[in-house]
Amino acid sequence: PNSSGAGVSLIDRRRRRSSGATDPRVEVADGLQYEFDEGPCLTAASDRDLVRMDDLATDPRWPRWTAAAIGLGLRSAMSTPLVAGDRSLGAIKVYAETPHAFDDHSAQLLTMFSAQAAVLVSNLQHQERAQRLSGGMREAFRTRDLVCTAKGVLMGRHAVDKATAFGMLLSRGQEHGTSV
Repeated sequence: PNSSGAGVSLIDRRRRRSSGATDPRVEVADGLQYEFDEGPCLTAASDRDLVRMDDLATDPRWPRWTAAAIGLGLRSAMSTPLVAGDRSLGAIKVYAETPHAFDDHSAQLLTMFSAQAAVLVSNLQHQERAQRLSGGMREAFRTRDLVCTAKGVLMGRHAVDKATAFGMLLSRGQEHGTSV
């Protein structure tokens, strides 16, 4: 209740990205947090705890980000971590145009929602990882089959053993600047 925009940030060791937002200002506010390396979303994700800012104009915690967020017309913020098992995946946040827009009940709702959302995000990440591995394995088997076929052709044409045929492939790849 009372929010003017919400979004999800996915955060890991390598990158920070906004995965979705209901208002363009949320994406801009996220980008500013990543740029300044400060803000409620990053803190919620790293501390694994709810962060509530009742009035951005009086909250001293992240001065650069707060000043920029006020410039976007935002005055209240609340962010809670996405935690699955022992991993912090990011955070969900809501913003409002008025001070004191969120109360304890709002915090409880967002916390309950984030727990369920974290399970969903974790499952999607595992599925994507499995698909990438599966695709990599398929490509490795395809490549292996092609190399075996090429070795067989070279063995037949030049009456050489497997090791010599493979050496010929390696040599040819080096000549042309490609891998086997």
